[in-house]
Amino acid sequence: MYSSFAELNRDIWEPFRQAYADRDLDAYLSLHTPDLVRVDVARNWIGGLVEYGEMSRPIFGKLVDRGDTADIRFRFSERLASADLASERGYYRMAIAVSEPEPHELVFVGQFHTIARLTDKGWRLSVDYETGAATEEDYASAHALDDYATFLGHGEGPH
Repeated sequence: MYSSFAELNRDIWEPFRQAYADRDLDAYLSLHTPDLVRVDVARNWIGGLVEYGEMSRPIFGKLVDRGDTADIRFRFSERLASADLASERGYYRMAIAVSEPEPHELVFVGQFHTIARLTDKGWRLSVDYETGAATEEDYASAHALDDYATFLGHGEGPH
């Protein structure tokens, strides 16, 4: 179990953070399966990888064009994993350092539920369900990326 969480962090969550830090849309999209189901409750939208990529392109482009930087971090309220499937719920906190017109920081906190599959390229997100806004308190109350012990024993199937 511990190894599955470490692999998920290695294959998804750490590269996810890096893709945002690098403002690299292609690296970000590569963390998803080709048959991705993406749900964005706040936008009342559901679609696949191609549509999601088209929606994300202007966001990443704006970061690059303006010279802004993004730091996204994750905390978890639930992590279930088997040998080849994982369900994770939690919160993200994205801080964007905006450079224009005056330097300032924008912070967004949201809630997510993902389903990942183990593929020949490692773990990849096959369902990404963003449930909407959350608070800093929600984020702080969840468990750190490397807090595996909290979730050990989850996802082992029926007893």
